[in-house]
Amino acid sequence: MPQNSISGDWTGIITYEKGYENIPSRVLHFEMNIVQEGEKIIGVAIYANGFGVNPEPADISGDFIDNRIDFLKQYRAYYYWENGEVRIDKTKPGLLIYYRGIYIENSKEFVGKWKVKYKVKLFGIIPIGIYPLRGSWRMSRK
Repeated sequence: MPQNSISGDWTGIITYEKGYENIPSRVLHFEMNIVQEGEKIIGVAIYANGFGVNPEPADISGDFIDNRIDFLKQYRAYYYWENGEVRIDKTKPGLLIYYRGIYIENSKEFVGKWKVKYKVKLFGIIPIGIYPLRGSWRMSRK
């Protein structure tokens, strides 16, 4: 367990995997500030460099129980690709990104997986959730 609390500054990398096979550099470096109260965590993530650097911060909320961390990340604006360029719609929030990981005591870091859930309509009427984009992540204290 990381000193009983994970509150503080963390730094790490996100690796893009499923859905990003055609992108040459599939790593994104980030910094995250986490505040923990009991088993609940909240925070803000910012991105330093790499593929997918987003100028807006992302909000974090979730749980840290024993050595397991689960949280949602959501950008404050909706970012999407169109005609080979990143587009920004600041009138709506970004998609929810689901993170799950464990704390590795020997290396003093979290490691885990992430996925993005899209909602699509089957036959144009039945909403279903799919996870077409996935990857891995790791972070350690800054």
